[in-house]
Amino acid sequence: MVESREKCTDSHYKKSITEAAAQVKGSLLFFLRSFQRKKIKEAAGDILFFFTIWAKKPF
Repeated sequence: MVESREKCTDSHYKKSITEAAAQVKGSLLFFLRSFQRKKIKEAAGDILFFFTIWAKKPF
């Protein structure tokens, strides 16, 4: 029974890590596009705004 719990938590952590990696990848692409289109100050504001929202989102 303990082994089945460990497998469940391991798969849960792997899923969480995969989802977090996908979010980070998406945010990096978003920031690269922002830097290309806008001035650095505007892009920095977008970065701060996005990370405040992302930090509040529970995993």
